[in-house]
Amino acid sequence: MTSSHLKAKSTPRGSSFYYLKVFSPQVHHHALNIVCAFYQEMKVIVENVTEPQVAKAKLTWWTQEISRLFAHQPQHPLSQSLLPIVQQYHLNEQDFQQIIAQMIHDVDHHHFTHHDELIQYCENSGGILCGLMCHILSFGNTITKNFTQYLGVAMQLILLIRNFGKDISHGKMYLPLQEEIYHPSINQEKLSLALSEYAQMARHAYKTAIASLNKYNHRSVLGIVVLANIYMTLLDEMERDNFHVLKQKYCLTPIRKYWIGWRTRFL
Repeated sequence: MTSSHLKAKSTPRGSSFYYLKVFSPQVHHHALNIVCAFYQEMKVIVENVTEPQVAKAKLTWWTQEISRLFAHQPQHPLSQSLLPIVQQYHLNEQDFQQIIAQMIHDVDHHHFTHHDELIQYCENSGGILCGLMCHILSFGNTITKNFTQYLGVAMQLILLIRNFGKDISHGKMYLPLQEEIYHPSINQEKLSLALSEYAQMARHAYKTAIASLNKYNHRSVLGIVVLANIYMTLLDEMERDNFHVLKQKYCLTPIRKYWIGWRTRFL
């Protein structure tokens, strides 16, 4: 799998993850591309394979492939590209297996009834991905687990709010809300009030994460902080628009994402 293919697949120009790289040292770009490509590969299986048993079979194959990868016997071009990165940055097999396990769980489980379940889901998806990227960017330095977990939770919650309409169209009810909220004809005021609670949870998680960084660590993981600030700005936009997530897909322009990154450098 060529470097250009990985780049186009995992961090296309203009995407939020693209600006994570723009504001990270170039020496880490290839590793970030590959880790993001792995995560995207797993997500594509969950989102694009319509038959649950087929999706789970594909993901189960990947659990075996990750075991082969860490035994230095990868078969897939993506995991072959991942092998030198795993060795260079001493990445942990458990993190990759946990991401796959969460994806398998995601195929069948479409409704959380308690906040604790939701937070655990966010930690096992966004939190672990955030941890892998932080490990690469801060290799040799110490970044607290609180930073990666809380930041991952914040970003995953924002994605769940943004994708609320798309998710319920596929029968997925991730946020622990009354079932009436998930009805397509729900009163917009009720929906906005319900989603604002999770917006505040995301902001609290973000503030907790940033508070755990010192000035030196902030510089080493600048790209991750830029990514988080892009997500937080997206959350602000949704809230200003009263969370019309059933009818509108919210996104920021590339120039605005770059501006957010440029400002973050001087915070």
